[in-house]
Amino acid sequence: MTSRVYFFLISLTAFLLTSCVAATDYSVLRNDLNNLQSESFQQKNLLNDIQNRLAAIEVQNKGASAGALRQSQERLNSQVSQLIKEVQIIRGALDEGNYGFERRLEEARTDRDILRAQADSMDNQLKDFGMRLLRIESALISKGVITAQAPPELPMESVKKELPEVSESKESMDALYKEAYELFKSGEYKDSRNKFKAIIGKFREGELLDNSYFWLAETYYKEGLFEDAIISYETLVKNFPKSDKVPGALLKQAYSFLELPDRRTAEAILEQLVERFPDSKEAELAKKKLELLKSEANRRV
Repeated sequence: MTSRVYFFLISLTAFLLTSCVAATDYSVLRNDLNNLQSESFQQKNLLNDIQNRLAAIEVQNKGASAGALRQSQERLNSQVSQLIKEVQIIRGALDEGNYGFERRLEEARTDRDILRAQADSMDNQLKDFGMRLLRIESALISKGVITAQAPPELPMESVKKELPEVSESKESMDALYKEAYELFKSGEYKDSRNKFKAIIGKFREGELLDNSYFWLAETYYKEGLFEDAIISYETLVKNFPKSDKVPGALLKQAYSFLELPDRRTAEAILEQLVERFPDSKEAELAKKKLELLKSEANRRV
């Protein structure tokens, strides 16, 4: 009898441990899918911005240089929309019940990994796409074909309605931001970047959201990932045109182009900075940098 009791207790313990592991795996998977869905909506938001900017170029420049980019934008838009649908399907399957739980969990993990690879691929395409568009805009502005102006705020409302509800408090945002910023000051840029990404993924609004985008870009800059930095600075500039971080983002964006090196685009951005924010300290730095670049060019001649 005693051995049977022991056997029963061991079996029950094993069952409970397995259930706990499965529940933990389920929770981790749901969290991964939530993050993936948030990233997908951010990609969709970026594509909306690209579409608006392409339309502005076409209006002012009669479509020159924008046709090929528009085709790429339409293809990416279709891919992002499909990715969002597939994430929602997987989340729905996980919510259907516990029948075949382990099998469903394993299938969902596989699907999640496939979707993650697709999302990462689209991130790379969007980065390349954004760099090309930014260079075209800067070149057209420097030639006087289109005019530099403060960009309109992105059409965020339609995207916000599709995002899952987030019940995070201002206090939790402040705490997470403090952690991220302390990591940045300590030189732990990758960990800091993950924290700032978490803020951007969890919160739809807040006084520290534009700062989070700025410091996220700074983590890339500090690690010499200049193309990623350029795109992140650009996201801040387009999403928060009234932020006091915009002049700094434009300045560091220009510095990033100089590191690539792409002097022509850097000069165009510095000139935009001086024109849009003439009284800022960043504009003074931009003027000095422009003078230095012109002096160096004259010496080479």
